[in-house]
Amino acid sequence: MKAFLNRFSPSLIVAIALLLWLLLNLVLAGTVELANDEAYYWWWATGYGLDWGYFDHPPAVACLIWLTHWIPGEFGVRLATTILQPLYLFLLWYIWQSFNPKPSKATALVFVALAFSVPLLQLYGLLALPDAPLLFSSTLFLWALLRLWRKPSAINAVIVGVATALIGYCKYQGIIMVATAFVLYLIHSIRYSTPSVRRKVFLYVALWLVAALLLYVPHILWLYKHDWDPLRYHLQERSTLPYKPSFTIEYLINLVVVFNPLLLWFLYRAVRHRKKNREVQYSLMTWVLLVYILFFFVASFRGRTQPQWTLVAALPLVWLLIDGYNDKFSEKTRKTFRIVLYVSVGVMLCARLFLLLNPLNLKGELWNNRKNCEAIAAMAQDRPVVVLHNYTLPCKYIFYTNREACCIPVYYERDSQWRYTLGDSAYAFKPTLVIVQEWLSDKVVPNTPFHCIEIDRYLPLSRVRIEPVAATTDDTSLYATLLITNPYPYDISPSADNGLQLRLSTMITSRDEANTSSALTDTIPANSKKTVTCCFKLGRMAESIHSKPIRFCIQANGVTPSHNSSPVQLDKIAHE
Repeated sequence: MKAFLNRFSPSLIVAIALLLWLLLNLVLAGTVELANDEAYYWWWATGYGLDWGYFDHPPAVACLIWLTHWIPGEFGVRLATTILQPLYLFLLWYIWQSFNPKPSKATALVFVALAFSVPLLQLYGLLALPDAPLLFSSTLFLWALLRLWRKPSAINAVIVGVATALIGYCKYQGIIMVATAFVLYLIHSIRYSTPSVRRKVFLYVALWLVAALLLYVPHILWLYKHDWDPLRYHLQERSTLPYKPSFTIEYLINLVVVFNPLLLWFLYRAVRHRKKNREVQYSLMTWVLLVYILFFFVASFRGRTQPQWTLVAALPLVWLLIDGYNDKFSEKTRKTFRIVLYVSVGVMLCARLFLLLNPLNLKGELWNNRKNCEAIAAMAQDRPVVVLHNYTLPCKYIFYTNREACCIPVYYERDSQWRYTLGDSAYAFKPTLVIVQEWLSDKVVPNTPFHCIEIDRYLPLSRVRIEPVAATTDDTSLYATLLITNPYPYDISPSADNGLQLRLSTMITSRDEANTSSALTDTIPANSKKTVTCCFKLGRMAESIHSKPIRFCIQANGVTPSHNSSPVQLDKIAHE
């Protein structure tokens, strides 16, 4: 083995190993069915179309999918994002090697094995998710920033700005790395730079920020045009549940698992000593890792966090561990570290084989999609499909059957990119198959987990807007005056067939919260607004009506209503 490795340079060994990793990813990319969010982002790029932004994230992942979507099947969805992984990992090796000019060939193999042993890098090197371009852009940013530090110049500052904008186009969480690096750059420049460089630091910072801002203007304008919906969602609406200790416990458990618990002791050994000649890059990697972990630890006290939010921390994790292996670990620790990596690589290969073969016939989101979607299509026949509350299922249905479908978000769950479409408007008064929550219907699409309702004359209402004008309460009832806007080219009229109702709820994130209804007896003319009065019997809602946000919805066809109004505190509504 050593004789074989001696033929190659360390960088060539890394390149060959990453190429093999890429080939393994490509095999899985073409055989494993789409995850929920992958189908959703594919629909962004092909169904909704390219734009400067989307409700959930900036546009980078949609652009990458669009580049190769002409290739059939899952392979075309994932190809571009899959190619990014060996590129950013080789760039990370290149940056590290620039501070370690003569690494051994064994160190090169350990670097690839180490990256392969991080579970998050396994998953997000395969799936077409925003985290793939985020990792690439973040590595590019690290390269650009360290280049600016070592070779201060205006052009290098602009390159940092370009990399900053690329991060912003991938995922909003990337701002954590940029802010951390920005503060560290200022501190180190003021403390350790030569006087001539110190005088130009603020010029470089200005060029960095101006370049990033100019490139980011299109997305900022898109946010303004869409009333800052994504920022409001991420900063406010995503964290509406009351705090539970399980949120923080779940975050800590996920953190240990997704970064491989076997590596944590070695990370401690790697960072407990520091060398003066590596102060800049060591501080950068250490603080990026710490800030990401601490930031989302604090965020867990506001609401539930997701494991991939800390994904960028995998880059400094790999850097610090390979740095420790290279010259901080004793020979005994190195040997133990290699054994741990061998075990981890074996586990990861088994996990990939399990993902490919699914020997236990699991029902997760990566399997049975085509079968389920074809079963829905067989039941729908020529009818369009409307999906309640599951914004990714219609995307999978379109991908696997090439037939009509849309999503209608229900009042107690999050909104999605579907809010910017016409939704179910084209299905007015047509026979429609509606996929509903299990408690709404006993009818099940054969051989699938999905419940459904068949409607002969479907009445779309998701685009109706309700604005509370006035409201008063007594011990048992809430009396409201509502301004209802009907944007549809037809009247909304109550009938025995549609069972038209107004609904009042006290939460937007849980169906278990109290809600009540009031019959709507007025007709809302086409393309017009009308003020109606109604009375809601509060029941058990009486205790919470003043303390929790409320929202008003309009319901027909016996299905769960959509987001027809924004949540508002009762005391913010005018009282008659």
